[in-house]
Amino acid sequence: MLLARALRVYGRAVRADLVAGGFGDLPRTASWMLGILAERPRGVAELANELHWTKQATSRLADAAVGAGYLVRQPAANDRRRVVLALAPRGVEAVAVVAAATRRLDQRLGAHLTTVERQLVRRTLTDFATSHDHSDN
Repeated sequence: MLLARALRVYGRAVRADLVAGGFGDLPRTASWMLGILAERPRGVAELANELHWTKQATSRLADAAVGAGYLVRQPAANDRRRVVLALAPRGVEAVAVVAAATRRLDQRLGAHLTTVERQLVRRTLTDFATSHDHSDN
């Protein structure tokens, strides 16, 4: 429950910054999608797999994000017949707002911890997420 509460705190802060930055039309869960696509373009199936969403839900959200100017569809670099999703300039700007809000909250949280405690929390969460990333446990 504690992690769920922390996720809500982060979510509210990110949402407030997105709205203040003029990105209020970004669907709430789309910031997760934009964050993954900031790494590199992906097809809907791969994106759905990484998000642990259905292809249908991912496709609907992608359509909304494309329509709002956050994403573009483009041919895949390695197979021009395949279409992938990539960030549009507006998506890049929204990702920057999310990253700044997250950094600000990380700093506020970190102010309550020693350097060793911060390292331990980061390592613990990273190990936990990595070991459970592709399981339903």
